Amino acid sequence: MQIQSIIRNILLMLGTYIESHGWMSQNEWAQIVGAILILGTFIWKWIVARQRKREAAKLPTVAPADKTPIVGLIIFALLCSMSYGATRRLISGMGKRVTATTTAQQVTFVEGTNTAYAGSVSVLNSGTNDVFCAVNSTTALFTNQVALGNAVIVPASMSFTFTKSNISGVWLQTTNSTASVVIGAQ
Repeated sequence: MQIQSIIRNILLMLGTYIESHGWMSQNEWAQIVGAILILGTFIWKWIVARQRKREAAKLPTVAPADKTPIVGLIIFALLCSMSYGATRRLISGMGKRVTATTTAQQVTFVEGTNTAYAGSVSVLNSGTNDVFCAVNSTTALFTNQVALGNAVIVPASMSFTFTKSNISGVWLQTTNSTASVVIGAQ
């Protein structure tokens, strides 16, 4: 029972690390952990049943070295999970000053020639007009969000931070005139 809790805590720490780097979402990791725990429980019960059968037959018990395949299986599953659905994350932070207008515009994150994803994006409105913003949207969806009042409003001289894994870009728009906006992503 203690081994299961140790494995569960190790998987929790590993999942936090993987999610914080944006290699996969919390839902994807939860599915993988569930599969690992189910498979691990099945294998552990099989090993215990095998040991009991050998003890009943007065055969020597399984040496601890014979239990290493389960460790290899767990490591293999973890390596597979790290490569599954991995997206390119910003290696270093990014800052950009843009002018928001009355037309919806998207600001994406690029490192070199590659589009990258951020784990958090801060929007600082350094202009004099309110700025509407959203992340991971489309032109039509964002325009609709602004019209319905569902987009995030960042008043003049204020900021707002989005925290979500795999933010592909931020959308900006003002209702009148223009506003200078500073975007920070990491």
